[in-house]
Amino acid sequence: MEPKMFIKPAIRISIFAAVVIGILILFGVTWWIALLSVLGVIAVVALIAYIVIRRQRKKFTDTLKAFNIDPQSGRVNPADLKRMYNSGGDAQKQAVLIYRMANNNCPEAEAHKFFKSMSVFNRAEQIQEIQKMQAQQRKGKGKGKGNMFR
Repeated sequence: MEPKMFIKPAIRISIFAAVVIGILILFGVTWWIALLSVLGVIAVVALIAYIVIRRQRKKFTDTLKAFNIDPQSGRVNPADLKRMYNSGGDAQKQAVLIYRMANNNCPEAEAHKFFKSMSVFNRAEQIQEIQKMQAQQRKGKGKGKGNMFR
């Protein structure tokens, strides 16, 4: 993670802590008790955030493993990703996230469009279009172009 990512939240937390310490001092609490209490609250909030992020990562990797995707190698089989997308729910959101990360944070609509183009129902339409094009090509071959060297 980049250090720039933590600068703005750290500034906000520092300002919030200073304001709370100031308010506590105005209510007659000694400065060192106010400082320790605010630092304690910040530590508890940071610990809770750490635990929540860790659980989310574990849930994400468990979902990936359930769909036969190895998070350590970084390689994703498109068929597994498609299965993950078609299962719906959180797995669908995670599949879209993986696709977006793999394609330089492309728009979410583009990711959904990609998965819908891979859909089984859309495949039937694609096969019908291909068959129509092949039928048109077969019709066009017999009209004056095939008997040139007889």
